[in-house]
Amino acid sequence: MTQSVTRTPERPAPDLAPAKVLGVKDHYLAVATRLLLLSVCAAQLVISANTLYPDIVGKAVYSRVVIEVAFAAWVILIARVPDLRPRKSWIIIALFAWLGVSALAAALGVSPDRSIWSTYLRMSGVIDLGH
Repeated sequence: MTQSVTRTPERPAPDLAPAKVLGVKDHYLAVATRLLLLSVCAAQLVISANTLYPDIVGKAVYSRVVIEVAFAAWVILIARVPDLRPRKSWIIIALFAWLGVSALAAALGVSPDRSIWSTYLRMSGVIDLGH
């Protein structure tokens, strides 16, 4: 008695092409972006003694500023090196759809000001979601 074995088609080999070599400026920009994003982890150490909520406001402002600077560096980097641009993905599409629905709900809610900007105590408005 022989058993028939069904063969599955082989998967294509992954793209093993060497990564594009970045120029010196682009390399420094990529390293700066990574270091800035890594420095967001240090937000837990930030305490702003001169604010109403010293444990919350300083961390939120620090992380937002660092993320915005890292985002600006990343945008410059992907403008210079198109190979580093993110590919179209359902996760990215879903993330932007969720952010858009959140912004729409915030704008049409009972208190759009609080929904978009939040309060100093919570720091969880749509602006914070975007970061």
